[in-house]
Amino acid sequence: MLRYLYILFITQSIVFSCALCTIYSPETKVSLKVNSTDTKITSMDVTWILTPEFTNQLKEIYDTNLDNTLNKNELELIQKAFVDYATLKNFMTHISYGQTINKEVSDKVEVYKYETKIINGILHFFYSIKLDYNIQNDYSFYVSINDDENYFVLLLQKDYLVFKNKAKIAKIVDNQSVVFLISNANITKNEEKKEIKSEQKLKEKKEPTLLDKFILEVKKYLLEVKREIH
Repeated sequence: MLRYLYILFITQSIVFSCALCTIYSPETKVSLKVNSTDTKITSMDVTWILTPEFTNQLKEIYDTNLDNTLNKNELELIQKAFVDYATLKNFMTHISYGQTINKEVSDKVEVYKYETKIINGILHFFYSIKLDYNIQNDYSFYVSINDDENYFVLLLQKDYLVFKNKAKIAKIVDNQSVVFLISNANITKNEEKKEIKSEQKLKEKKEPTLLDKFILEVKKYLLEVKREIH
């Protein structure tokens, strides 16, 4: 059974790759939406819009009931093939955050949901990445979307790179990457103190104090004495 599943997995991956390489590398439009609160960057939604030609090519392969559409079950097969490929490539996504961004090594890309849809006859792929960054003045959030195998030519859509926040957000964009520059963040000293205090409380809960250790040793000693008396 395991051997059958392995062969099925490999076959589907090969079929999907061949669907990509037999005709061309589809030019894929990519949009980003960075979600945040006043103090945190929480997630990022990524949308890929494929081409009509590529969608029709997949239809020729996956339209098993020959009704000239891709139904739910057929889309699930396409989605599985895509996710199998994307997972190996970190979803073709590189992210970095800080005063200095790292374009060589990406932060962890944790995709927590994804979906495939046909909209106006064109294949769309959506995925969301979990993030946990503190909004800081003079910090930058870097995103690069690139398929090093060149199965997809991924092009960021400059008008659809969204990051709304009370802080001022500027953008530096090229075809496959964007840097969001953060300034004028309304992080008050009180908020900073609250964050420091909450972190200290967590540390205090996790790490026993010297007094806690002393009391614990005294209790152990008293228990030993009690046992010897009895």
